[in-house]
Amino acid sequence: MFMDEITVAAEITHPRVAAKAASKPSRHEGRTFELPKSIWYSMFFCYFVFFSGLIFATGRSLDAAFMIVVSIGYTVMYFGTAAMLTGLAKAYGTQNPNESRGQKGNWTLDTITGPMSYGAVAAQILTVPAMFAFFGIAVAIIRSFVFS
Repeated sequence: MFMDEITVAAEITHPRVAAKAASKPSRHEGRTFELPKSIWYSMFFCYFVFFSGLIFATGRSLDAAFMIVVSIGYTVMYFGTAAMLTGLAKAYGTQNPNESRGQKGNWTLDTITGPMSYGAVAAQILTVPAMFAFFGIAVAIIRSFVFS
């Protein structure tokens, strides 16, 4: 069912909904992303390999170096925003329920379609960074053969 102004207004003004909303204490926004540190470290490593390969392959060109520095800046902003939101969540007491478990064997991520195992989450999240790393290595290898 689509939500429109009439449906939203009807649900908000319904006495049970209004009473339920009034009884809940307000909470600050807190995102922990519910990912284990090993997945974050794997992403950092993949991007490090990617940028290292590009720097090796195009290190003599100032134009390419400038573009790589800009891309590194965007990557730092991407991960920095996630780190700041995680820090805010911890500062306001919103903790990740999976952090206490910490082991790969029984770790799950609750999604809208059901829980996902550590391997499934790692495969979905790390596919793109791993392909970036592969691309960086491939560019570096091609450059070493072409310009040797």
